[in-house]
Amino acid sequence: MIKNILYRYLIQDVIPEEISTSRLFCLNKKANEPGKVNNIRPIVISSNILKIIESALLTILLKEINDKNLINKKQIGFIRGCGTELNLLKLRQRIYDIKGTKNQYDKY
Repeated sequence: MIKNILYRYLIQDVIPEEISTSRLFCLNKKANEPGKVNNIRPIVISSNILKIIESALLTILLKEINDKNLINKKQIGFIRGCGTELNLLKLRQRIYDIKGTKNQYDKY
């Protein structure tokens, strides 16, 4: 049923306003310091149906991207499980390889 609704929205290229409307709330990070702009955290509340649709679309897109090898194997950013730590380790390894010190890491 959700698949049919999603398909209809994709064909029509329109998601009804009732589903796509979100509300923005500004919450204070520190209750004891009200009124400071730096302590305000924006929170967006959106429809559960919209979240389901977005999740289904993400699943479809990721499958297409993986099936068609649209992302370079060396890409680290925006890939699940590949954070900045991995990028730093790869950079460090490249630097050591260039210097010719293969796998000789500093001792802390």
